Amino acid sequence: MATWRITAVINFPIALTEASPPAPGSPFPQQVKPISRISQKISKDLNGILITLEPWQQSQFPPGFFPLNSEPAAITVTLTGDTPENVLLQSEDLLEKIIDDLSFQLQQAVYIFQLEVLDVTPPLCIGMNREILLYPFPHGYYSPKYMQSIPLGNEAVAFTPEIRAEYELKDEKVRAALRWYIKGLATSFEVDKFAFYWISLEILCSRSDVVVEKPYTAKCGHDIPNCPVCNTSTSKEVNGLTIQKFLVEKNGIDPELARELWKMRQMFHGANHLSIKATKELPRLTIALRYAVMRSLKDALDILQDDLPIVKMDVPSISSGIFIKGTREIAEQDI
Repeated sequence: MATWRITAVINFPIALTEASPPAPGSPFPQQVKPISRISQKISKDLNGILITLEPWQQSQFPPGFFPLNSEPAAITVTLTGDTPENVLLQSEDLLEKIIDDLSFQLQQAVYIFQLEVLDVTPPLCIGMNREILLYPFPHGYYSPKYMQSIPLGNEAVAFTPEIRAEYELKDEKVRAALRWYIKGLATSFEVDKFAFYWISLEILCSRSDVVVEKPYTAKCGHDIPNCPVCNTSTSKEVNGLTIQKFLVEKNGIDPELARELWKMRQMFHGANHLSIKATKELPRLTIALRYAVMRSLKDALDILQDDLPIVKMDVPSISSGIFIKGTREIAEQDI
């Protein structure tokens, strides 16, 4: 078993402080200056795992690389394991908790812009060659909630779009669904795309004639079709079954795929913890969801399915993140 040091370079917000007092009659200082909010290394032993947070000055990142009013900082976690991949997998949950806690404390989203897993098994000397696993900038190492992917060849659009003769949309639900669909196109994160496309889908489903009703089911599992007092039917629309039927009957989605989409949708209620394992199929499901929403929007907008734009479902996608595995020399700052 080797000892590995995981170094995650993050954005850390700086503070703006008064450099010169306000002019007479003004509530604002005449000048402000940035100051670091992390001037020295902070170390913590968490159940035998050494965690540090410190300023990062080992690499010069391009201007504008970090979010506005941020500076690079580094979180390091030291663990033991047989391979860098296994150690990274082992640390995934801990890193996520640290990043989320910092984001909450700072009230600003913190991202990992670069991550390195380095073999630091003693004895360690400058000039030694040691194994590394590197997720370089600009993409770094994404939390599953910031996952990004790029579909390959899934859309066909007109080379030059038209200016239409009529833009009247009398159905406000269709207008709302189109807005949410465009928000899905605009965001880069897979989870956000799925959420926005799903909102659009539910709006379009609500204006359709597809409804699945079931009687009230008690906690014991027994159906109670009628009220025992007044005999009124207890049947009501079941959201999950209705949307799955809408996907299948109106959009040509396979029933099993419709169930997968509904299951992924439960992340909105905390059933999916947005871990790497839980979001493994998210890119594929997001492509399928977009396909279904596009079909429904075309029907609502009276556009033939064979007319442009066209979105395809059965296409591959690639992750926007990359990693490099190899060796590098141990430097002074690694000791």
